[in-house]
Amino acid sequence: MKFKFSVYLPLAVLAACVFTYVGSSRFYYQLARDGQMVRGVVVTPTCEQHNSLNFEFEAEGRTWPGSGHSGHCRELRRGDSVDVWYLPDNPAASSLDEPRAGLNNELETAGLAALVLPAFVLLAISQRKRRGVP
Repeated sequence: MKFKFSVYLPLAVLAACVFTYVGSSRFYYQLARDGQMVRGVVVTPTCEQHNSLNFEFEAEGRTWPGSGHSGHCRELRRGDSVDVWYLPDNPAASSLDEPRAGLNNELETAGLAALVLPAFVLLAISQRKRRGVP
């Protein structure tokens, strides 16, 4: 048991770090910390493509395009208003997701990966040892 825990813990930490780095956690953290919310306008709803839509919003004296996903996509039409969060330093970086909800989702995914992936690695090692494979 001691060996498995000594392998599981570093693998869990590694999985959490990788999934946090690879995902959008940093982006949502920046949005939650520094982001501004404005009202945007739906330009093109393309709900058949994973509930995605194109939108535009006004920031820093100009119009910025964006794209994102919405669970309400099928209810939205061209010209409808949507909440858009963007980074004032980089208005091209925007999202339809409320930043804290997006960050929580990313961290939950990383946490789940940290719990599950090491178990699979340990199971694979255990199976190899049973078969006598080095």
